[in-house]
Amino acid sequence: MFRGRSGPANRRAEPPVTSRSGPCRRSSSSTRRGALRSLITVTSVASQGGVAVMTGYFGLLTVAAWRAVATGRHRTAPAAPPKHRFVILVPAHDEERLIGSTVASLMALDYPPALRSVHVVADNCSDATATVFTFANA
Repeated sequence: MFRGRSGPANRRAEPPVTSRSGPCRRSSSSTRRGALRSLITVTSVASQGGVAVMTGYFGLLTVAAWRAVATGRHRTAPAAPPKHRFVILVPAHDEERLIGSTVASLMALDYPPALRSVHVVADNCSDATATVFTFANA
């Protein structure tokens, strides 16, 4: 009886899987579960260690900041007084509601008032943008 190429007579016998100590057994599911548990444990411990290091670092920064505030060294003095003059231009068209707070925040900048000026460019406004700016700038 002729069997084609894929028949059992034409198949090669595969050699058994062996190790140095003899035939290898396939790992059971309990061995795989044990390896998985070990991997999870190692990962968990490593991540907890990373969290502990980050928490310690941020705690150290917090203590250093509190100490600087307590001793009055939380602000650095400028190296030299500013010399540059700034002109701040604010374009506005019908900005009556917001121009007052915008100008107030620009006037509150931590820069010498003699070296900065704020100008609002309000052309053809149909509301009171220019009037609000005049009162906010005064």
